[in-house]
Amino acid sequence: MCKKKPTLELGLKLLVFAILMLTLLLVSLSTSAFNTQPVKAESGSFTWIIQTVDSAGDVGYPTSLALDPLGNPAIAYYDYDNHILKYAHWDGTSWKIEIVDYVGTFAGWGKYYSYRISLAFDLLGNPAIAYYNAEPYWDLKYAYFNGTSWEIQVVYDDGLDGGWGRSANLAFDNLGNPAITFRYMPSWGMYSEWGLGYAHWNGISWNVERVDSGYGTGSDSSLRFDPSGKPAIAYEWQGVYQGPSEIRYAHFSGSVWVIEKIDEGMHIIRASLAFDSSGNPAISYCDRTNGGF
Repeated sequence: MCKKKPTLELGLKLLVFAILMLTLLLVSLSTSAFNTQPVKAESGSFTWIIQTVDSAGDVGYPTSLALDPLGNPAIAYYDYDNHILKYAHWDGTSWKIEIVDYVGTFAGWGKYYSYRISLAFDLLGNPAIAYYNAEPYWDLKYAYFNGTSWEIQVVYDDGLDGGWGRSANLAFDNLGNPAITFRYMPSWGMYSEWGLGYAHWNGISWNVERVDSGYGTGSDSSLRFDPSGKPAIAYEWQGVYQGPSEIRYAHFSGSVWVIEKIDEGMHIIRASLAFDSSGNPAISYCDRTNGGF
């Protein structure tokens, strides 16, 4: 009996089949390594992998997520029960959790009242966190990992019982120096002094200034640096308690802050800023006045 020689078409089919089987094997191994239960997205085009990072007490509000230079996720978050700022990092096999700092209590206001933190990686790939150190300290702090341990700096503390540092947002300039936007609140009751604050490390010390003023201004802010290295901020502005609000855009010209009103309404919040490939700013935000995004 004559045997048929393998054809090119048969060889291609076998190659495709082998690639498919290898892909399925890698997906299976990846899922089992994370030790999670896959949950399919609504579109069915990809799979979400959900993990419990930490469950020791009342943890996880708020959180801030960033990816290290290797693409591994890292999360900064509060342990509300023990008044601890924690840092969790995926090392490729498991989550490693460490204590960064012991912070003040949130008595009187509760954990859901604008105590946001911000995690970012510097140019060397080391994590850094901007956060609010609550009662009885009332200050804005900055923690960074020096390659061996965490170092803590007080960015600003005027000695008054204000809310310095609430809604902190961290970014690094083109030289690798950290900058932080935050809600500028010198003291309770001094509403005319409240606003959006900006702190920038000059290599020796922190320079702190108020960019804009208003009762609810700075409750939400998003800091980025444009392609030329100048800071820009998208944020919520509110002049008086329960008054109308605006989404504003502040851009440093090199000598002064130039401020623009983007939109207005009774309650528009949660601004997020990014620059496109041409250097043009784009802002997303929630418009609760009209029920839109």
